[in-house]
Amino acid sequence: MNMNNKITLAKMVRMDLTLLVGDSALALFDYFEVDELHGLNRQACIDRIAQGGTYFDGMQNLYPRTTDMYYLFLNTSSFTDNMAQNFGLVFHEATHYQFEKYYDNLQDKEEELITDAEELALEIIKIIF
Repeated sequence: MNMNNKITLAKMVRMDLTLLVGDSALALFDYFEVDELHGLNRQACIDRIAQGGTYFDGMQNLYPRTTDMYYLFLNTSSFTDNMAQNFGLVFHEATHYQFEKYYDNLQDKEEELITDAEELALEIIKIIF
């Protein structure tokens, strides 16, 4: 278990979206200097990591205390040698961003939003691998 809990990359990838890459789920709690984050708990995170888990592999949400700035966090301890698996994780979180940001238009623009999520995921993969 890496005890550094660092965000190793913070990069704005859209006007309202910051890519955060960290070496454990705890890095996200440390980055925002919080014990609770979107219903998740630092102590539960510590306990899960101590049991050999990751607590979460990635997360996309609004910055705490904002209504218009998003982050997409990727936990590098979840990455494997399988690039398809890594892409799946990135695409999953990118899709959350598209759906959260454009929820009201989801039904009318489903294909466009998923395509945008795919393009974002490919952009992120090129940044981190």
